[in-house]
Amino acid sequence: SCKQDVVFYCVGGGVDENLIRQYVTDNVVFTGFVDDPSDYFQEAFCFVAPLLHGAGIKVKVIEAMASGVPVITNNIGVEGIPCKSGIHYIHCDAVRDYVEAIDNLFRHRESCEVLARNATLLIDSIFPLEQSYEDYRSIVLDLVE
Repeated sequence: SCKQDVVFYCVGGGVDENLIRQYVTDNVVFTGFVDDPSDYFQEAFCFVAPLLHGAGIKVKVIEAMASGVPVITNNIGVEGIPCKSGIHYIHCDAVRDYVEAIDNLFRHRESCEVLARNATLLIDSIFPLEQSYEDYRSIVLDLVE
């Protein structure tokens, strides 16, 4: 099966060492803290964020959406982002939901493309990078003068 070629990267720090020892295999890699996850986004067919706590907008979720990576997460993962499940991301609550969502995306790559395109357009409309740069540049120039 081609699933044996799939590698699950757990990107980020703060993972309990016992958990790492229990689950690390050739198909499960724990990276530790990463300054810039964009290399992982370029290679990923999905981004899974089963968050248990946190407040406000999750930057990594926005980065994944902006990078064109289909996002699988829960209410905490999309808090503050005006997105809809099934259109911009896949909503999951239970472990089984995440497994089924990953499996479905893996089997139906066209779904990846649709979710990715919708999410990218949404994020571009909410956080227009070019306009943000111009606004920031203007503020900095005003301060210097």
